[in-house]
Parts: sequence; structure tokens; C-alpha cells
Amino acid sequence: MVYIVVVFVEVKPESIEAVKTRMSEAAKIYEKDPETLEFSLRQDINNPQRFTIVERYERESSLTEIHQKNPIFADTVAFLRANVTKPNEPHLSQCMLVSPRHRGELSQEDVSQV
Repeated sequence: MVYIVVVFVEVKPESIEAVKTRMSEAAKIYEKDPETLEFSLRQDINNPQRFTIVERYERESSLTEIHQKNPIFADTVAFLRANVTKPNEPHLSQCMLVSPRHRGELSQEDVSQV
């Protein structure tokens, strides 16, 4: 089952470009981690200070045993904390239903559980 983390972040106006640069660089590193299916940064169209970080992992333990042990994890978290206007809003979920066009991204075991 795919494990999903969605984090809503609102950054200081003067930090927008730095956050985009730093998190884009981090995403390239995180996506190479084993069991990481996606690590992406999205910027709100109506409020450029708001970002959504979408992380998808093969299993829940991928987050704690691999992602959070990545050498850049602590520095990335510290960077975000220093540049936000309010605490992050993480949301954790498991993928229960997948549209047919996205089924190819999941293992056969995941698809059979849907």
C-alpha cells in the first residue's frame, strides 16, 4: 500500500525563491531514496507564499527508516522551520483508491488491494 505525506507550508514573502530553490534541490536527492515514489513541491497559484510538499512511499516504514535518515533531512527541516510563517501542516494517508491511469505506478500487490 502506498503511504502518502502531504505537508502544507506557508513561507515568509522574502523566502519564496530560496524555498523553491532549496526544496527543488532536495526533491532531486529524496527521489533517489529507495522506496520513494514521489517527492514534489507545488506552489499555490493564488498565494505564492503557500507550498504543498507531496511525498509518496512504498510503505509507512519508508518514511522513518529511509527518508528521515537521509543525510540532508535534518538540514532541510531546519531550513523550512526558519522560513515559515506558521507551523507546517503534515497530513498522512494511505492510498485506498487509484484511478485507472495511475495503476501503472503501483505494484501488483497494491493494485489488488484497491
